[in-house]
Amino acid sequence: MDDKSFLIEQLHEIEKWEKEQKRIWFWEKISRLPFVLLDRLTPAWIHKKMAQLLDELGQYIQTGGQYLVNKEAVLSTFYGKAGSPA
Repeated sequence: MDDKSFLIEQLHEIEKWEKEQKRIWFWEKISRLPFVLLDRLTPAWIHKKMAQLLDELGQYIQTGGQYLVNKEAVLSTFYGKAGSPA
């Protein structure tokens, strides 16, 4: 478990960062507007699908391509069920 003093220190760091974010430049606020509008105009189902895509991509990267298919195993299974190739 984390020490209580460490957690309080981290909380102060977060509060400091939040205050800095409130003081961002006017031009930076304007540059974020297109992304805010795009985020609000995009339907929720697209957000969900993009999140799912990114989750699966992250899992693929973390597992080191565990889902890569062994071509011989797939072909032998396919030919075993469908019969020998002609």
